[in-house]
Amino acid sequence: MFLYKLEVITESAGSYVAVVIGESDEKAFAYAESQLNREYLVPPKIHEISLVEKKYLQKGKGYIIETASL
Repeated sequence: MFLYKLEVITESAGSYVAVVIGESDEKAFAYAESQLNREYLVPPKIHEISLVEKKYLQKGKGYIIETASL
């Protein structure tokens, strides 16, 4: 299993970062799209999904996500 960090760019609702767990890249992209669709009553049209980072899951591993400074 892998932990994926994906960037999702939509045509009308902006861009998002999706963090999902999956067995393959293909499934990770599908899971990210599914998670975004669950957030909206009318799901936005996805323009692009990009793989940003992929990490092997193992007990004790961590994941640091950089945020914009204020």
